[in-house]
Amino acid sequence: IGSNMFNNYKKLDDVEISSISLKVNENCFNNNANLKNLLFGCFDVEIQSNCFNGNKHCESIQFNNALYMNLDSNDFCDCKSLKEIQLISAAYLIVGQNCFSRAEQLEIVELHSKEVTIGSEAFNKCSSLNTVHFIQAVSILPIKGVAVSLQSSIEMIENIFIGDEAFNSCNKLSELKIDCSNELFIGKNCFHNLTKLMNVKINCPHSKIDPSSFTKCPGYKNIEIKIQPKKSNALENFDLALNLDRNKFNNVDPVYLTMKNDRKFDSFFVLGIDRYTTKPSFISMFPVKSSSFEDESCWKI
Repeated sequence: IGSNMFNNYKKLDDVEISSISLKVNENCFNNNANLKNLLFGCFDVEIQSNCFNGNKHCESIQFNNALYMNLDSNDFCDCKSLKEIQLISAAYLIVGQNCFSRAEQLEIVELHSKEVTIGSEAFNKCSSLNTVHFIQAVSILPIKGVAVSLQSSIEMIENIFIGDEAFNSCNKLSELKIDCSNELFIGKNCFHNLTKLMNVKINCPHSKIDPSSFTKCPGYKNIEIKIQPKKSNALENFDLALNLDRNKFNNVDPVYLTMKNDRKFDSFFVLGIDRYTTKPSFISMFPVKSSSFEDESCWKI
């Protein structure tokens, strides 16, 4: 779908797309006064920046059977009638900067994928948001008109990255549940000054949480942290030290790379080693799409 398509259509009330892959270019489906429902039945979903904004009567956004989902920056902003979002993708899920910001009636967010990346200020000023769950396993729903099948369930999330101030000004947030089997990174001020956040549960063996993430958050004092059972010898010598006084964090640190003239590539979070190329895989902290570096001189650094 090309750029600047389907904007300001007063009679558009539903969008339903079934396909193997979907790419929506920039500035599409904005300011449609009567748009209420969005349904995507696609394996590979890429929605570029500044799409589906200002649809103030949009009540439902549903993604079925996604394998890869990349929602770029400033998508779905000012969708003020949304109350619940469930984003599920088998391989990776990326929610870009300011995605879903100012969704003032949004109450529940559930996210699942093998790798989940939440960009900075992704849910900024979602003033009614009260529950955020990074869920473990979900059922796969059928795609209309596409004769392809998937497994009936998805495994536990492996890696989670949450960018700076991702839940800024979500003042009604009361419950946060994070489950992942490998690595968790939480950036600066993600849950800062959320005075109603009383229930925080984190279940992850490798965690890097910025000291400012939970400042002035009462739930952090009673935070429940469970460590996954050891599954292999590779974890035998691993000692997680995450104290409630927020003074000690003993885990994998982010790797910082600098590339000139493009702020999107200032820093990256290491997700792991690609099993086929043996090169490290990075996700940008801003973020951009997950990628592996092909320049041998770069990835050896």
